[in-house]
Amino acid sequence: MRITIITAGSKKKFVRLEENITIQEAKQISGYNGYVWKFNGEVLKDDKTLSYYGIEDDDVICSNRHYEGGGGFGLNTIDVSCNNTRIVEFDKNAPYYRIVGSGLSIQAICGNDCEAKNNIVYSYIGYVKDYDILTNLGNIKCPACRNPIYPKNFGFLRCKYRIDFTKWENNKSISNFVEGDADDKFKLFSEYSGNANFTKLVFNVTSK
Repeated sequence: MRITIITAGSKKKFVRLEENITIQEAKQISGYNGYVWKFNGEVLKDDKTLSYYGIEDDDVICSNRHYEGGGGFGLNTIDVSCNNTRIVEFDKNAPYYRIVGSGLSIQAICGNDCEAKNNIVYSYIGYVKDYDILTNLGNIKCPACRNPIYPKNFGFLRCKYRIDFTKWENNKSISNFVEGDADDKFKLFSEYSGNANFTKLVFNVTSK
């Protein structure tokens, strides 16, 4: 069967594996020794098989290295913890893969071979409750090719939001939340915030 492995930085790799091999053997074959694998929100144990977790043809596995200091599996993306945002003006000539709607939209750069390749795209999510970004990594897709993309930033329109997070910083785990709202102008986190490694990133987004 063929599976897709996505890692930090939107890197994607297609590999062919037998369903009865162990996770450790699959990592060795695909060149991902030393990585943590996650499927449908569950961290995969090396001694279990692919079939044990119900992994099938065309499924997506998220892969990342262990963080130093015991941070575990996580996501490297814009640092939402400071809640620094900016307004993005609408462009009437923007392509369809940059259209956003009310609620949450996830920004990424598509690395897939499609018309949006190497361009900014937005995966529209909308209003959500307890939306776990790490669990849904394989479901965040480019509007042009419908293949997985890696979240770079998060935007809001006509909504209120709360983000509960745990991030790994200076060999310490920091848990907190941020809240905000957006009106008829699209609000995006400022790139000046830098990036952070998150082991939890859960969104609650409601209408105003």
